[in-house]
Amino acid sequence: MLIDFRYSYDEFQSGFFEKKPLLLEGAFTPPGDPVRIIDNALDVVDPEETYLKVLKNAERIDQRQLIEEYTDIGIRRRRIRKEALYRCLADDASLVLNRIDLYSQAVSDICLQVSRFARAQASANAYVSFGREPATDIHWDRHDIFAVQMFGEKRWLVYEPTFQLPLNSQVSAEKKAQAPQTPVLDIVLKAGDVLYLPRGWWHKVAPVDNRPTFHLAVGAHTPLLLDYLVWACGNKLPDHLAFRKSVNGIEAGDGQLEQAIAVLADILANPATLQDFRRRAQSRERVNSHVALADLFLPRREDETRRRVLQLNSRYAFDGGSVVVNGQRHVLTTAERMAVGFIAAHPGANAGQVADAIAQQGVVDGAGVLAALLKRDIISHQVEL
Repeated sequence: MLIDFRYSYDEFQSGFFEKKPLLLEGAFTPPGDPVRIIDNALDVVDPEETYLKVLKNAERIDQRQLIEEYTDIGIRRRRIRKEALYRCLADDASLVLNRIDLYSQAVSDICLQVSRFARAQASANAYVSFGREPATDIHWDRHDIFAVQMFGEKRWLVYEPTFQLPLNSQVSAEKKAQAPQTPVLDIVLKAGDVLYLPRGWWHKVAPVDNRPTFHLAVGAHTPLLLDYLVWACGNKLPDHLAFRKSVNGIEAGDGQLEQAIAVLADILANPATLQDFRRRAQSRERVNSHVALADLFLPRREDETRRRVLQLNSRYAFDGGSVVVNGQRHVLTTAERMAVGFIAAHPGANAGQVADAIAQQGVVDGAGVLAALLKRDIISHQVEL
């Protein structure tokens, strides 16, 4: 499933990021059986309260009704009581699967697309309902979201922020009385639509006409200036004598505090400091890429292999000589650079298209180049929906 974001990163950054919502109607072709994504995730999810919730009218149904603990060959495990889950969903409750990207290859691929577009780490929660009641009340999110409507329809009422760009500790429940009464957007997302909503924008979401609906709330998490300041204080200030002095030795007006603040300003404004911070962020990020045993170790028909859609397992821009994947910078051969560059520039390209493109530049063994990139976990095959 390929999302057409229709804007470059620079256009998105200057016009919408942290500023205002963006509606992308018909941004992707809905998958044929999207609810199968939920079924498959429920088959493997650990059904503890962090990942699985059932909500009705913004109230959480007691987890003890839905989950059973049992002993399986001497090991304590949990399982979903399916008859209880089905009963709740039939009674207008909604199912929420937090971090479904950890349990679904297809959702992981969608998150990677959002991550590359927004240049942010991305994760996803799934919201599924088969009745008329909303899962949540009016609220804001503490990170930007891309609402990806997979199936059915959802009505979104969006309101201006009353507290801009909240941090993770600044929850909307404490300020609900301040929520505006008049929405600035009243829209119905249809399957294939995507809505970008900056953090802090109030919103209320509900099913339409008692029909089944399923959307992903893909959260985009970017480092904040506050994160940069905290990191710099912990990693750069200890090298400077001004910050190793005791507070007891500082007197008002003696200039020591002003001197320290000036040093801090120089450190924060230094491009090298910001670059170090970004390198640290790159080294810590990981992509939930797919295992490719069958593709690497079992024989495949050439036509089948050529149809497989490829993706770069990194959200960072390809600089032409190397690429950062899972905290490691990979130096690429000339042929690998050609292949990675084509994949980065042509989202949704399949293996045959990549092989043909680099063959025109003199690369004979395109399949071997792609296999080498697969083995190094630089690229992966996108799941077909």
